Amino acid sequence: MSADVGPGVEAGAVHLVIGDGRTTSGASDERFVIDGSAVVLDLDGVLADSHTAWVDAERRAVEELGGHWRPSTGSTAQGTAPSVASAELAARCGLDGRQRDVDEATRRQAVARFPDLVQPMDGARRFVASVVDLVPVAVATNAARPIAEVTLRSIGLADLLRVLVTVDDVPSGKPAPDVYLAAAALLEAQPRRCIAIDDTTTGLRAAVAAGMRTLAFGPPADVPDQAVGVIGGWSDVTVMPAP
Repeated sequence: MSADVGPGVEAGAVHLVIGDGRTTSGASDERFVIDGSAVVLDLDGVLADSHTAWVDAERRAVEELGGHWRPSTGSTAQGTAPSVASAELAARCGLDGRQRDVDEATRRQAVARFPDLVQPMDGARRFVASVVDLVPVAVATNAARPIAEVTLRSIGLADLLRVLVTVDDVPSGKPAPDVYLAAAALLEAQPRRCIAIDDTTTGLRAAVAAGMRTLAFGPPADVPDQAVGVIGGWSDVTVMPAP
């Protein structure tokens, strides 16, 4: 069974056929189709496999500042803005009150280490190369701009993904909708006609708040009811021009 999400398709639209995903109604054995006139992608966990790199950067930042490294046992800061993540890291590692120092040190370490550690998610390059031939595409991320730029270069997508909105470019990071709305504006696309793909609950809430057709990638443990569906991985997605 195929479900066409949203109203009629205008010129310049793309179909994403999800072959092994599930809709938020819970159907996991059915294909569904989502269409849009632009695509806005999260970066970490969607295009870039960066978890190991982030842990390395945070550990090195804590040790640089004389703290005591303690790995996270939960996901309370996953996908959050740097200010939130740095506060959580500082509190966890004996650096209370040094949130700004932790943020700056993490940025330095990430920019230095990511080129050696970050890898593209399986199938990400193929997906992006297919989509950019059909509709405008942007990246909307809670990462700081210097880290996002080095990440895109490290995974070989900087030349294809030239529209980048980071947490440094907007008043508020995810779960506020700012990065997604700014990306839509740069693409000259209506948010309601954009397909947004994110892998964290924080990011999904931001995309839903922006009014976009939202797909969960991965997926995270908690998918908002307003999300359209879930993608298990890029191998599940077929890109097609809209008829």
